[in-house]
Amino acid sequence: MPYRLQPTGKIDRRALPEPAAVRPPLDVSYVTPRGAVEESVAKLCSQILNISVIGVHDNLFDLGGNSLSAMQIVAQVMKTFRVNVPLPSFYESPTIAGLSAIVANSDELCRTT
Repeated sequence: MPYRLQPTGKIDRRALPEPAAVRPPLDVSYVTPRGAVEESVAKLCSQILNISVIGVHDNLFDLGGNSLSAMQIVAQVMKTFRVNVPLPSFYESPTIAGLSAIVANSDELCRTT
């Protein structure tokens, strides 16, 4: 067995190895962040998803993101860039490029105070 069981028959989670913080194989090629906004968004996403390297076209849900991490990412982007990011916009393009485009086009969005 690749994992250890507790006397109760449950998996001993403390004995499991730490998850790797590397980018898993994806269907899209890795593209490095192309500018300050994409670099900042990539750093935020890396911290929340615990993935060391994220490409700008990587779907964040394919990297292990979920609804909770989506809300955390959107909240951090809004706090960092002082831009209103509707959660549905993130779901339409859950990538660093998509979030960066929202930030870059922030003139069309309501700025938070």
